[in-house]
Parts: sequence; structure tokens; C-alpha cells
Amino acid sequence: MTEVAEECGADDVWAEAALRTVESAAPVLAERCERSVFEEADALAGRLIAYAEGSPGLTRALLAAARLRLAVRGPEDLGGDAYAGEERTVKAAQLAADLYRSPLHRPWFGGAWPLLFDGRLRSEARQLLTRAAESDDPESEQGRALRPAILVTLAQVLAEDGGVDGETARAAFAALFEARAAGPPDLPVFLLRMVDDAPATLVDVVRGNVFGSDASAFLAAHGGAVAARTVGQGVNLARERADRPLLRAVLDWSDRSPLVAGPALRRQRVEARLHALPHDPTDCPAPDDPLPEPLPESFPATWSAEQRSAALLHAAAHARDRRRPALGVALLQQAGPGDDPGFRLLTADLYRLAVELGEPVSGRVPFPWGHSTYAALSYASLNQQDLAQACLLPVLREIPRLRGDDLKNAVCALIVDLPNFDTSGAPALGEVLRDLVHAAVWQLTVRIETMPVALMLGLHQAGKGPEAGAWRRIDGPLTRPAHIENYVGKLRALESPTAVGGATANLLDVLDAEPRPGGEGDGDGDGRDEFARNLRRRISSFIDDELRFRSAAFVDDAYLWARTGELLDDRTVLLTWFLPTAVNGAAVLLAVTRESSELTVQLGDRADGGPERAETYADRHPVADLVEAVRTEVERDPLFGDVTPEGRRLLTGHELPLPGADRWAAWKARGKDRLLLWPHGALHYLPVALCAADGRPIADDWTVTTIVGLEALLPVDGPARPRRTAVLASAHGGVPYGLPAEPALEEHARAVAEAVGANPLTGPAATRAGLLAELATADVVHLAVHGTMDQDAPWLHCLYLTPDEDDDGRVFAHDFLELDLSGVRLVTVAACESALGRFDRADNVRGVPAALITAGVQAVVGCLWAVRPEPATYFYHFLHRRAGQAEDLERAFREARAATRARYPQYRDWGAFTYLLGRSKGAEA
Repeated sequence: MTEVAEECGADDVWAEAALRTVESAAPVLAERCERSVFEEADALAGRLIAYAEGSPGLTRALLAAARLRLAVRGPEDLGGDAYAGEERTVKAAQLAADLYRSPLHRPWFGGAWPLLFDGRLRSEARQLLTRAAESDDPESEQGRALRPAILVTLAQVLAEDGGVDGETARAAFAALFEARAAGPPDLPVFLLRMVDDAPATLVDVVRGNVFGSDASAFLAAHGGAVAARTVGQGVNLARERADRPLLRAVLDWSDRSPLVAGPALRRQRVEARLHALPHDPTDCPAPDDPLPEPLPESFPATWSAEQRSAALLHAAAHARDRRRPALGVALLQQAGPGDDPGFRLLTADLYRLAVELGEPVSGRVPFPWGHSTYAALSYASLNQQDLAQACLLPVLREIPRLRGDDLKNAVCALIVDLPNFDTSGAPALGEVLRDLVHAAVWQLTVRIETMPVALMLGLHQAGKGPEAGAWRRIDGPLTRPAHIENYVGKLRALESPTAVGGATANLLDVLDAEPRPGGEGDGDGDGRDEFARNLRRRISSFIDDELRFRSAAFVDDAYLWARTGELLDDRTVLLTWFLPTAVNGAAVLLAVTRESSELTVQLGDRADGGPERAETYADRHPVADLVEAVRTEVERDPLFGDVTPEGRRLLTGHELPLPGADRWAAWKARGKDRLLLWPHGALHYLPVALCAADGRPIADDWTVTTIVGLEALLPVDGPARPRRTAVLASAHGGVPYGLPAEPALEEHARAVAEAVGANPLTGPAATRAGLLAELATADVVHLAVHGTMDQDAPWLHCLYLTPDEDDDGRVFAHDFLELDLSGVRLVTVAACESALGRFDRADNVRGVPAALITAGVQAVVGCLWAVRPEPATYFYHFLHRRAGQAEDLERAFREARAATRARYPQYRDWGAFTYLLGRSKGAEA
């Protein structure tokens, strides 16, 4: 509005809009101090002060500019969770996270220094408040209303120790009662905290007038910032006075309010509830009283189980406040298992405090590393991402210096806890977790000669698709809640025909946060298209939320990482990669067989590496450039050869992180002919079968299969369906969405159906409903349709079937999550880039193949790029003819690819097909 008013020359309107903008910036800065927000608001405040010079509006402008500076400290007026202690507040955790991204720790990233409330800002605030007090007219109504706020702010600025100046606070208290105009409701509550000799009866007045009022009406009248400050001040006042009735009144009032709380206020409320539990029969001890150490046997026999648990939780909260973590954890254990927010917050605080004091509180959790990761996991479960980062950053800083048992214990802690972090809506936490596991992989690589190699597999399990592993452990199909159904319905009704595709190259970059409007690619199209894109992103995010809600905590009781070798049969070699960031583009490759394991490290090109490119490496490893080059050359028309000369050079050279010729020869000499690939990052898109081993394509001598995690090594555990192959094809399904008609798809389907003696569903019969019906009964399903990948919303990876009167024909990846496909042996998809997905910083892959595997399909065959109709038809015809006759689907896949190569020798025709394994048949001797 300020820009519009200024453009129109409406000076008074501009001044009012500018004032409100500056005043609104203060609570934003108090919640999260962003330098850009401060600088823009401060520049506007400077213009506003110059404009208001000599007018009645000057005082309010000066006060707003001063409070803008004070907000840099954190929650306004010493609110929020300030009483939790400087080392455990959300503000302190935010500072630690901001420092991690500053030039102090990563000078090559170009990050900004966090903005601190230093002597300069304090001096500027004092000068602004002094001017405000001098310009204030105590006889005017506005002057009397503003004077208490000016003095309250000045009292905080004058106190160098972070508290308040008592004399100025008492003057503010007197001015508040002299003013005939009502001020912000949080102001008297704050002054009751700061003025020691304030009448106690005023607390009852505040309890009735403020926390006895209609919460929704209060929010509507005063706004969210004032309501949040009022709750924070009320909780602190009650805690500082040990006034449980007031505390309960504040918390009840807060519960009735539709206020959206920030992280500091959320932590404050959760913490405060531990002192106002409904069944707690105990009182808070006075600050100077000894802390009681209650034991269940000492409780009165008349206490119920709820009363005993509440008393123990309350005592544990005071043990935390008195910095006695061992006692606090012991009390929590006596209280019994709990999953409510208060229990998790106490657990996190006590384990973090134990690390700070150097006092382990659990022999089962490695100290100090496991204590830190466990505390971080508990904070993250409460959506306290900054507190979680503050716990993890010391571990991250120490990892490069660890060795021996310390390194082993730290790695074990990461293996146990990292798979249970959810980072789908927390990109900053995801960045720290990524850096942590990547640093651990590199340090373990450096020290591997003295460490168990199995630990490297454990780190791979923790750092490569841990959330995807949790999705596969969900019991039963996903049921989309009403709000997701509503959004999906809106999307289907909204979207207009549009050409899609061409996003393959961008998939090589990490996606870890929901993209926002206004970024690259958002400038084209009208507002309707932009709204549709944002709706797609929101739906994909909601699907992530639902998967997270349904996922159970990951507990690897089977220790797959420690016994991977014994899960492999005598034919198999497992190749698992890790691409650590900011290590000169290095790649770490671990090869595991039943007999042994070997680690290979490939360093990047020093000319292109080094810290100056670390920011680029963080979200696009240099291997991505190689993968993109390989794909480009393989897809290009080779004219009279099998592949372009540059493509052959890339596939046969030593730039790609693959085993050396001696290793391939040794494995072949031992009878190995099955290769399991567990990729990382951009390697998900590399056609490994085309790469050279001893001068020949790997596909010549190996059955090449991609797995989605170590759980793929476990035997299939599910129902067996009667053998039947279903074939569906739609030539026109994508036409309403800008895709060309492809009659060859239905011809393709008829040829595949002929191979298995099936009746294909084509044309009007190839509907979404038809596909879902076939997936419910067939054990093998083949689809020949158009497909498109949505790089921003990967759960909307789409297959286009024939529309009918009830449905638009589109089947999204998330639709498969609603099905129980545990009896389906194989799904094959002849669609553009049907084997692709989208990976995030933790290497969780989303898309159609991931959804099918999550839903229970044992194996998926798709394409890494678009394939010409003739070789595609030949390949799938051959594959399904063999699959109908043989139990070994992997062998059928290898034979089909070899036969396709014999007829269509160009690499682009036979090398695109890939086999993705969800679960195996188990190891065989």
C-alpha cells in the first residue's frame, strides 16, 4: 500500500501505511531476525520520521523505529521463552543456526552475518526514545496513550544486562494509570512482571479483564502480535509469581484463541503446561527451597495413576530448571512412557543439558553424540527446528576431528536417529542433517582402515532415502483426508490444457523445499496457471504430511546394515554410492559381496573443486554434470554408430564413479553376474548398464537392477495373486493437456497383449477406473500411455489415460498410495521418463515408481528417457513373453534388453530401460 499511496501522491495515506508497516515489522523480526527485513523497514522508518518532523505523528514514528531495533533481541518485551535460560531459548538456537550459515563457518557461501542487538542499535534506540519522550505532548490524548509504551521500551534499552531499568519501569507503571486512554493489553501485564511493589490485586484484575475476555474477539480487536505478546507476558508473570490459577487461566485463554503461535511462544506454552497439569497434586517449590525428589512409593496411596505421573513430570521440569539432568531423566522414566509435547520437550531439554554439563543420563545412548541427536530428534518432533539445529551443529563441527571409538559412537548415533527426522517442511534442518551425514561419510572414509565397513552401510541407510524407507513400512494403503481430496478436486477442475515436460535436466538439482511463487519459471503464463502450480505444490506437500503422519519410527532391529553381506547370494555384487558435498566433488563407492566389501574413493577435479564452489556442490554435485552429459549424448542420434563418439568416451572413460577393470574381472572370476545398484543423488538417472566394464557395456555380462534401500534385500512377505497380465494403453489421454495423440501406443499394447494371451484395454476402455480395477487383481500390469514429471510437485507425476464422463483420465503418483499392491509382482510402464523421480537433500525419491514401490509392488520397469515406438514395443513384447514363463523377472528383463539390443543396437533404443526392485526373493546359496 505504501508504494501505491506514494505513486498516487497521497502523502497522508502513505504515512499511515508506512507507520503500520514499520510497526508490523517488529514482531516479524522478534520471531526471526532477517537482516533484509530490518534494513527495508528501517529505511522506511527513516523516511517516515523525516516526513513527520514537527507533526503529532512524529512520536509514534520514533517509537516504532526504536521498537524495531529492540525486536532484534528476540521476543518483544522479554516475552516468549526467555525465562527458559539464555542457552535454551529459541532465540539462542536461531542465532546458532544463523551463525552456521554466516561467513564465520562458511566464508565461501556468501552468507550474511546475523543481525545482533549490539551497542550501536542500543544507542540508536535510546536516541530515538529520548526524542520521542521530548516530542510527546503529555496533555494530549495521544501523548498520554504513547507515554507508557515509550517508557517501557526505554526501560529495556537502559538496562545493559538484558533486563529493565527499575526506575523507568515504575515511571511507566505510573504513566499507565495516569493515561485515560487504553493502551495495548500486554503492557500492564509486562509492567506487573517488572515492578516489584505492584499491588497483588492488580493480578486478579488482569486475570479477569484480559484472560477472562473472549479470546476470538480480543484477537480481532488487537491483532495477532498483541495477542501473542499478551499470552507470553501472562505465562511469564504466572511462572515468576508461581501463580498456578493465573497460569491455567492464561493457558486456557490461549487454547480458546485462534492465534497462530511462533516457535518461541509454542515452546513457552508447552513448557508452562508442565507446571499446570490437570491431575498434578503438587505445588511448585519456591526458588530457594530444595528440590523434592519424589519416589512413587512415597506417594499417598490415594493418588491415582494420573496424579502420580503428573507429579513426576512436574518434578522433572523443576529438575531441568535446576540443571539436574540425571534426576530429571530418572523422574521421566518413573512417570512412564509418554508421547505428549511436554514429555518430548522435557526429554530434549534434559538430554541437551546433559551434553552441556558433560553428564551422561543414559548408558544406552552414546554420549555425547547420541544425547545430542536424540535431543534434536525430540525438538524436531515438536516442530522446533531451530532448537534441533542447535543440538546438531556441535556434532557437525566435531565430526571431522573424531576417530576411533568416538567416531564409531557418533556414527552409530547418526545411524539410529537420522532416519526418523522429517525434513519435508524444514529445509534448513534438512541442510544441517545433509551436511552432518555427508561429513560423517567422509570422515569414516578417511578412517575406514580402523573402522568396521558395515558402519558405512549404516550411514548410507540413514542418509539415502530414510523417509522413503519409512513410507514402505506403512501398514496398509493411504487414505487421503478430506482436505487433500478437496484440493485435488480443485486442481482437476482448474487446470487448463497445457504442454508439459522437458524438466529432466532440472531433476539433477536437489529439491528440498516447497518452491514459492516468483522464482525462476514463475513469470510465464497467467495468474490461473500460477495458482494451479502453487496448488500442485501444496497437494504434494500435503501428501508428504500424510505419509509422515502414517509412518512409524524407524527401528532397525534386524540391523540390515550390519549383515548386508549375508543377505546377498553368491551371484550378487551390491554397489552403493555416496556423493559427499563440498569435498572437491568426491564420490564414495562401496562394493559389497557375500564374502567381502571394498571402498573406492574418487576425488573430483581440483580445477573445478575447492571451497569456492561449495555452494554449488551443496545442491548439485559435479557428478550431475557428467550424468547430464551422458544422457544428452546417449539420447542424441548417433547417425551410423551405436552411440556418439563423445558418448562412447564418457561411457568408457574413468570420470564416472565406477569400479576399476580389475574389480570387474575379479568378480566375474568368482561367478558374479548380478549387480544391485543403490544410487545417490544424480546417479539415480545414470544408465549404468551402458557404462563400460573392461571395454564392454556392463549389460553384456551383468543383470543390472536398481534397489531403493537395504529393505529390498529382504524376502517378499505378502499375498501371492493368480498369474495374470493386464495391458492398458491410451493413445489420446494426454491430448486435452497439450500432448500429441499417439496411435502407436495402442498398437504397442496389442502386441504386448498378444505375447501373454491377454485382451488389452485400449481406447475408451483404458480409463482410470479400468486401471485401478486391473491393479486390484492382476499380478503383472503393463501401461502404454503419455507421462509427465512435475519437478516441483513430484507426487503429481502423471500418467494420462482415457477420460470418461466421471474422470479426466489423469492418474497421479499419489493415487497409487491409496492402493494395496502387495500382490503385484511387476508393473511396466511405457511412458516418457517413467522411471524418473525427484530426490531431495536426504535422497528421498518421489514419483510414480516410488509410489508403486511404496504401495507394495515388488518390481517396476520403466524408461530413463523417451524411447522410439519400435524398440519399446519389441522390448516389452519380449519381456512379458519371458515374464509369463519364468519366475526370475530380473533374468527376463536382462534377456529382453539383450534381444532388443540385437535388433536395435543404438544405445538410446535399448539402454533406457531400467529395473527397480522393491523386494527380492531372498538370498540363495
